Amino acid sequence: MQEDWDNLLILDGCRYDTFEKHNPFSKSVTEATSNSSHTTDFLAKNLLGDQSDTVYVTASPQVTKCESRFHMVVHVWQDAWDEELRTVPPQSVTESAIEALKQYPDKRLVVHYMQPHYPFIGPTGRDLETHATFTGGLRKRKHPSIWEMLSSGEVSED
Repeated sequence: MQEDWDNLLILDGCRYDTFEKHNPFSKSVTEATSNSSHTTDFLAKNLLGDQSDTVYVTASPQVTKCESRFHMVVHVWQDAWDEELRTVPPQSVTESAIEALKQYPDKRLVVHYMQPHYPFIGPTGRDLETHATFTGGLRKRKHPSIWEMLSSGEVSED
């Protein structure tokens, strides 16, 4: 948070090398290492103290645990939850971020998308639904995770 930036876009569950390879934007991206890989830890370890110069637009309900640190938290998940997808569509987050930027032009903006995090919303991801969940020891052997299938060569990276 001590760095000089205006907008921080979080693509939850997206690896930097994958994004860099498939970056759809004309601008280059900058790699940064978080000291945490889970949202609650990320918030606790990276967004410490007073962040009253920041508006946090989020599809994740986990931000409610620290919302008092920010000037404003826009909880997109409260109004834009999609029952069919079982998540907040990225378009809803983008629309909320644009509105927040207009409403708070002098604030820094964190925009937290759930994608590409599970549940996967694209056609391929939705076809793999039974293999995409993390259920610990509850997952049946007939439904190995997509990561186990990838490791064993049962599915291709594509």
